[in-house]
Amino acid sequence: MIVKVAFIINGSRQLSKTSRLTLHLATKNKNLQCQLYTTEYSKHGIELVQRAVNDKFNVIIAVGGDGTCNEVVNGIQLSSRIKDVVFGIIPNGTGNDFQKMLGKFDPNKFVNALCFQKSKSIDLIKIESSQQVTYSLNISGVGFDGHAVHVLKNFRERIFLSGKLSYSLAILKSFVGYKSPITTISSAEFSHSGKTLMLVVCNGRFFGHGLIINPDAKIDDGLLNITLLGNVSFLDYLKNLAKLKKGLKIIHNHVHYFQTKELKISMNNEKLFTEADGEIVGQGNMKFSILPSQLKIIYSCF
Repeated sequence: MIVKVAFIINGSRQLSKTSRLTLHLATKNKNLQCQLYTTEYSKHGIELVQRAVNDKFNVIIAVGGDGTCNEVVNGIQLSSRIKDVVFGIIPNGTGNDFQKMLGKFDPNKFVNALCFQKSKSIDLIKIESSQQVTYSLNISGVGFDGHAVHVLKNFRERIFLSGKLSYSLAILKSFVGYKSPITTISSAEFSHSGKTLMLVVCNGRFFGHGLIINPDAKIDDGLLNITLLGNVSFLDYLKNLAKLKKGLKIIHNHVHYFQTKELKISMNNEKLFTEADGEIVGQGNMKFSILPSQLKIIYSCF
C-alpha cells in the first residue's frame, strides 16, 4: 500500500546534509507518495498541516526544530482526523531537544519506518489559558523560561540573530531583567505559594539545547512531570547547570520534582509568559493537563 507523506519544512532554515538525504530517500521510494510544503511565516505550519490533512495524507512530518514540531502537532490536534494521522520528525533545528527522546536519527531507518508506518503512541500536554488552548509535545515553561523565550523572539525579529548565539544572549539578558514573582501552584499531589523562578511542565526530559530539566520524564507514562524552581537565586541556578547537563536532580530546599495529571498556576500582579516547545503561547494564569497516548509518532528505534 502506498503511504501518503506530507513534509512540513521550516522555510527559515537551511536543510542539513542529513535532512536533504532523508528527503531524497523518501521522495525516491516507490512505496511513498510525498508532498513537500515549506513554511513562509510564523504559524504557517499549522495551516499547511490543515491542507495536508484535507488532502488525505496519512503521515505528516515536521522538518525543523522543536518550534516546527510544535506547529505541526498543533495543526494535527486542530484537524478532523486526529487519530488517523501519524506524526514524525526529521530534526533540522538548533536544539532538537525532543528528538533526543526518540534516539539517534538515521535516515535509512526513518524512511523504512515511514514505509511500514512503524509508530508508537505518546502523550501530549494540553495548555489552557484565557486566550487559547494549545498543545506541547516536549516541555512548557512558565516564569524565567517563558521570559527568556520572549526575549529570544525579540532578538531574532529585531536584530536578526539566530541559532545558539541568539539563545545565549537571550539567557544573559533575561538573567539581568527577570525578578521572581509570587505565584500559586496547585495540583492534587503538590501545592506552592511564593516566589517562583521557573515552573517546567515536562513530557520530554530535555530543554535549552540539551539540559535535562526532569530526569524522570517519559513521553508515554500518562503523567505531567514537574520541575519547580521556587525561591531559587540565579546564582544557585547557574551553579547547578553542570548537574542539568548530566541529568542529575538539583538538591535544594526550594526545588521540587513531582508528577501529576493536572496542574494550575495563578499569578498575583504579574502576567508571566508561558512557552511551549520554544514558542510563546500566552500570559497569565494557566492550566496544564496530560493527554495520554494522544499522538502516534513514527518511531524507527524498535
